[in-house]
Amino acid sequence: MAATAIRDLTDARDFAQAEDLQDVVWSFDPRGIVPAHVLYVAANDGGIVLGAYEGDKLAGFCLGFLGRYQDQLCHVSHLLAVHPDHRGQGIGTALKQAQRDRALSQGLDLMIWTFDPLQRRNAYLNLHVLRAEARTYRVNLYGDLNDSLNAGLPTDRLIAEWHLAAPSGRRKRQPVPLLAPDLTLDTAALTAATVSIAIPGDIGREKREDPSGAHRWRMAQREAFERALSAGFVAHDVIDGAYVLDKEQG
Repeated sequence: MAATAIRDLTDARDFAQAEDLQDVVWSFDPRGIVPAHVLYVAANDGGIVLGAYEGDKLAGFCLGFLGRYQDQLCHVSHLLAVHPDHRGQGIGTALKQAQRDRALSQGLDLMIWTFDPLQRRNAYLNLHVLRAEARTYRVNLYGDLNDSLNAGLPTDRLIAEWHLAAPSGRRKRQPVPLLAPDLTLDTAALTAATVSIAIPGDIGREKREDPSGAHRWRMAQREAFERALSAGFVAHDVIDGAYVLDKEQG
């Protein structure tokens, strides 16, 4: 296997490969694909468009641009895609770290992005490996999407906040009691210093085999997050298949 090299996407062939990769990863309706000319504009006018290459093949890429979040300039990471043939090789983490370095070089110290709280692999990468936090939950943020990952469920999202100058790297695993295994946060749980919210093992399989069960996961997790975050908790880790939320100080 060729070594993975991360570099900027710069020419028409690069951007065409990024179009194709979006279709492979998400099976987007053509209207949902970020087109090559928009990728070109982002890459050449202050955005960050990086690719991970195995030889001359694009194995993954990320796209982001300058934005504002809660009155702070930040880098808004919009897409991160890794080809199914190259998953489990650390490419997603390498792309995020390269994106972090580039954003820091632009004078930014915050990166944000959205992610589906039902997707366990993404949640683990975002909160455990990268050490981002989430304190905002958006209900059906993108409306109905018909791609392979989103069809059939409201597009609820957590907003990841990654403070780029903070220490990075994998957190040390510590056992945390699962206070809400059925996703129900009672009043007593909300007075604790730490609560947790479960994540399904494979929401994709759940949607295929039991669509109504997947929908129940969405609704129950939504209620749990809305109650916990409104009570002042912040999601800061994923351990043993559950989000770990601590009461925010101050």
